[in-house]
Amino acid sequence: MTKKKIHSGKNVSKEDTSLFREMMQDVTPLPQDKIEPPQPKSQPKCDSALTPLEPRPLSRFIEMAYLAEISADETLFFSQSGLQQKRLDKLKHGQCSINGKIDLHGMSIAQAGERLHQFLKTAKTQQWRTILLIHGRGKGSFANKPVIKQHVNQWLRDTPEVLAFCSAIQRDGGTGALYVLLKRQRDAA
Repeated sequence: MTKKKIHSGKNVSKEDTSLFREMMQDVTPLPQDKIEPPQPKSQPKCDSALTPLEPRPLSRFIEMAYLAEISADETLFFSQSGLQQKRLDKLKHGQCSINGKIDLHGMSIAQAGERLHQFLKTAKTQQWRTILLIHGRGKGSFANKPVIKQHVNQWLRDTPEVLAFCSAIQRDGGTGALYVLLKRQRDAA
């Protein structure tokens, strides 16, 4: 290996250069001066065998950039096709037996998403049919916008296990809560 000349700039004294050489006398040069860039990690493969509510590394309920604009007092309703009108009427009037209750209001979007994800896993395990989901009306959030309500509205629409949901009657939270009807889980034969 050839020694490279050390450039002694205008501001470096002979004493500094001498001290530097003295301090570096026991240093062994690296065998090569090229650094190989790290290889990119392979992307994890998507496991299509997962059912929608099985554990995943991250909650599928994440913050979304574009959502339908919803007011704090707006009544929400969603239903998959094929449900009996009688069942929907019972849901709308709060006449269904509530199997579980979750309160998301006051949480961040990430916290609410993770909590809802875990709650729906429990609901599936327990074979709950109807739940009460309290999302709040957003009166304490920035510009009094119902942020959690908007996200919950979209998250539930995107969840195959949700057959229907609607705003609760006043005694159960009114437009700050939802009755959610879940698919019945068939026993494996």
